[in-house]
Amino acid sequence: MTTVGRSSKEALQNPMPPNAIEAYKSLSDWVSHAVRRYNGKVTFQIVDAVSIEGFLLSLRYGIRKYPAVIIDWNKLQPKSGFGELDHAIKMRLTSSV
Repeated sequence: MTTVGRSSKEALQNPMPPNAIEAYKSLSDWVSHAVRRYNGKVTFQIVDAVSIEGFLLSLRYGIRKYPAVIIDWNKLQPKSGFGELDHAIKMRLTSSV
């Protein structure tokens, strides 16, 4: 099999580029930890940006870079990890008490 044929086969098996896979894994790990940390006080929904729902949400909230997070109808785009998301969630939880 040629290199082109091999890379095409690999692309069909895993259509996501390596950096997207890494970003998805980081997000998934953070959400798993956050679910345990906030003990049912926060609901998470992960939407694939290339799905119809993801496309419509991107239009609605003006999202151009991913990952993006929406908290109380406001978009947040973490610049340096998920610590700022934790801060935003904590602020939201304390303001609702």
